[in-house]
Amino acid sequence: MIIFKKSGIFYDNDMNPEVEDYVYEKVDSIIPHLTEVIEFDKNLTLRDFFNLLELDEELINIVFGSHLGHFPLGPFVEEVNNDCIPDGKEEMEYIKCSWVSDQFDYRLFYEKHKDDNKDEDEEVTSIFGMTLHEPTEEDENEISIYVDVHGWGLYAPNEDVEYDEDEDIPTHTSYAIEFTPLNRMAHLPIKLDTHIKMRNRNEIGNEDPIAEGNMEFSVFEAVGAILSEISFCGLPKDRDGKWQDIIDSVDEAKDKLKDEEDYDEDGEK
Repeated sequence: MIIFKKSGIFYDNDMNPEVEDYVYEKVDSIIPHLTEVIEFDKNLTLRDFFNLLELDEELINIVFGSHLGHFPLGPFVEEVNNDCIPDGKEEMEYIKCSWVSDQFDYRLFYEKHKDDNKDEDEEVTSIFGMTLHEPTEEDENEISIYVDVHGWGLYAPNEDVEYDEDEDIPTHTSYAIEFTPLNRMAHLPIKLDTHIKMRNRNEIGNEDPIAEGNMEFSVFEAVGAILSEISFCGLPKDRDGKWQDIIDSVDEAKDKLKDEEDYDEDGEK
């Protein structure tokens, strides 16, 4: 096992029954331990995480190049240590890595829904937004397992969202973090959720898992997933530019909608 602590990265062989002597030692690099199970100390923050990776920056850039979008680690380390934004993401309590797993057998899906939606020529059109076609040899049962990285914290309901009187309002929810500056999340601890549920996407709307259990994270899986998430929108400066473009687009759409609402059916204000 590899353990990330504020004071460094440590190797613990307590999980290996073949070794008689117990070993607990600090390591200089995670690269020789990529397939080891990883654990984050409960006090480890996002800033600690990046500062530990910086100690082996050159090899991190090579081994995790694809996860980083082939961007260098340096700008992300610089941002996470930047204190120019005093306020954090107040609603978020921690960053969580969790497993996402599902299966989708198109052949079974097709057989179940082929008669649900047909046009005038009795051709299958679409169901749940998916255009149906006769199954081919390429339509095999698909299984996906990946790591999702997101913020987790207090739920702040949107004022436009309405709940029924007998409906339970959630207290916590997940938050996307790919557009959030790292220094606004630097203080947040990182948690690994090893519980995994495999869901059947053949059954749209059915949330019951077809299998569930426990699945540890390897060093490569956890570190790679975090680096993929924070670099998804590019380097910090590029990410901020994309976010501003989104804000501008939303504002333009709102202004256009407001202008349309100001006119009556005759086209007059």
